[in-house]
Amino acid sequence: MRASVVINTYNKGATLERVLEALERQAGIDPQAFEVVVRDDGSTDDTWARLERLVPRWAGRLRVSRGENTGVSEARNIGVRQARGEVVIILADDIVASPRLVAEHLRRQEDERPRGPCAVVGRVRWPPELDGDPFRHWLDNGGPQFAYGRIKDQAISPRFFYACNIAARREILLSHPFDASIRYGYEDTELGIRLQRAGVRLLYHEEAWGHHHHPRSFEEFRRRQYQVGRSLYAALRNHPEMAEEIPPPSFPLKRRVRLALRWMAQPAARLAGEKSPLARHLRQRYWRTSLHRSLVRGFRDARSEDASPPPHLLTALRRARW
Repeated sequence: MRASVVINTYNKGATLERVLEALERQAGIDPQAFEVVVRDDGSTDDTWARLERLVPRWAGRLRVSRGENTGVSEARNIGVRQARGEVVIILADDIVASPRLVAEHLRRQEDERPRGPCAVVGRVRWPPELDGDPFRHWLDNGGPQFAYGRIKDQAISPRFFYACNIAARREILLSHPFDASIRYGYEDTELGIRLQRAGVRLLYHEEAWGHHHHPRSFEEFRRRQYQVGRSLYAALRNHPEMAEEIPPPSFPLKRRVRLALRWMAQPAARLAGEKSPLARHLRQRYWRTSLHRSLVRGFRDARSEDASPPPHLLTALRRARW
């Protein structure tokens, strides 16, 4: 077994079927050379029933399990432990693989093997039918979701270690698992920092790409950012070195004023029309400030629930004037 594609899923049954169909159609690799391992992380929809219907079609190459909701980090760790492949490809449950995603990840791992251990990030992009939405397009082009366009070299920093599409040899991910206390958000950045410090090279491979089938709305993403803020607190609490890459977020008075002004400017932006550069600028500024406020709220709520934050975190908070 050359590779295991590990997918953690939660309440995305219909999208997950598309993800698995794309993996059935992989080119450039013998189908018997890779398996798919799916961990259902406590879904409350029909995800598990859909998986049970699909398993027979894969003739033993689709293995599924489920348990209580533990968050993305532990669900991935469980999948890695269950995997049998030499290389583990971690794929999100809404990433529809391009025809050669598995083959490209394996090729890059073989090419890099003489130069030492590595973890490789593949590309993720919106499908054309979703990229036309102004908010979703901004998320990946200047917004807080992905920043592949800012990658200028094959070697990348932990900030670009997006775990929705990564590959590494199984022993690396077993030795360096995700921090299970970080349930959703920054768990991949934190892991990237630890991997890099352990001598594992972080690399980018654009040819191993997939489409991101998750049509987020602004309100949905704002709720997401609140949870990401809570996870960022856990990451900074457990890993002192994390603050060097991602400092504690803040929302000072001047940013609050900006948010209020940008919110008041939204009616004018709507009147100006979708294609107006000024309207686009006003919308994007409001989106950025509002989403950052939600992240800070999540971070502060997590901080208020922590009765005894460690000294290193208190020092980081003071430095950030938090």
